[in-house]
Amino acid sequence: MPPSMQKPDFGGEQPLSHCHRTQHAVGILSANGWFASKPLEWQRELCRAGRRVALAPGQWIYGQGDETNGLCAVLEGALRLEAPLACGHDALLAILSPPAIFGLTTNSGLTSRLATARAARQTTVLLFSNSALEQLAARFPQTTQALNDLQGQQLGMLVRLAAHLLVSPPLGRIAYRLDQVASNGVASVSQSDLAELCGLARKIVNAHLARLEADGVIQRGYREIRILRPRALEALICSADAMPQLSGRGGGGEMTATGA
Repeated sequence: MPPSMQKPDFGGEQPLSHCHRTQHAVGILSANGWFASKPLEWQRELCRAGRRVALAPGQWIYGQGDETNGLCAVLEGALRLEAPLACGHDALLAILSPPAIFGLTTNSGLTSRLATARAARQTTVLLFSNSALEQLAARFPQTTQALNDLQGQQLGMLVRLAAHLLVSPPLGRIAYRLDQVASNGVASVSQSDLAELCGLARKIVNAHLARLEADGVIQRGYREIRILRPRALEALICSADAMPQLSGRGGGGEMTATGA
């Protein structure tokens, strides 16, 4: 089996037993809203229950149709979520950067994975098997509700994504996807992948990115886009105008959208 097809065992790596590794994981994942809303003791115990795994570029965590087997947290790098289409091609659903936490557990009611997850580049993740989560729930009863909350958040994100792809103009889709992918102000995504995430032709995406860059909202680099004015990007996400006009660079970093 080639390296890209070799999937890590959710229970086959060493757990995060060392204090400094646990603290490092807690520090990264504390930027995740779901994780941060939980008690600190529970956060630490969850990270101790995880198994740290280093992934080579292209290496799978799991494939579409695999048995559900717990959660994954991204500590470094990025993961690609892809789903097969009837035509035989794979559709890129998301690129997940730190501090993303996602997956399906036995209490989700699903028995198989809905997508394939693989490393976009050198990536480090924490894997939480169902058995580890069940052991955590035996000591912390609030674990079951916490996992239900996570499943609800994932469903909510899918609904919002579908809504944006259905009704947002191209610039709004691009802004939404950049905001999703970005970690610490940098969206590590190629322009071709961004076009696929938005359901747009690459030529259209490139034209809008050039416009955003000229207005000082972003800065393009090699396989990454740096967000310079996050509030301006957020304004575009919320705008319903089909052809927003960028206002100039205001002192507050705002952008207004007016009909063309």
